[in-house]
Amino acid sequence: MAKLVLGLDIGVSSVGWGIIDEKTGEIKKAGVRLFEEANRNANEDRRSFRSARRLKRKR
Repeated sequence: MAKLVLGLDIGVSSVGWGIIDEKTGEIKKAGVRLFEEANRNANEDRRSFRSARRLKRKR
């Protein structure tokens, strides 16, 4: 039975993968999965307003 190695490349909006035969170095399979980039949501808006309030209070 061949020893296989799984390699992953995890990015912000994608995951790349490859399976390599450890003995021969042959690439058996490879691929990539793309995701939609996250949109700015209400939580980020609240966080920025809260940070501004706290910064203002410290002055």
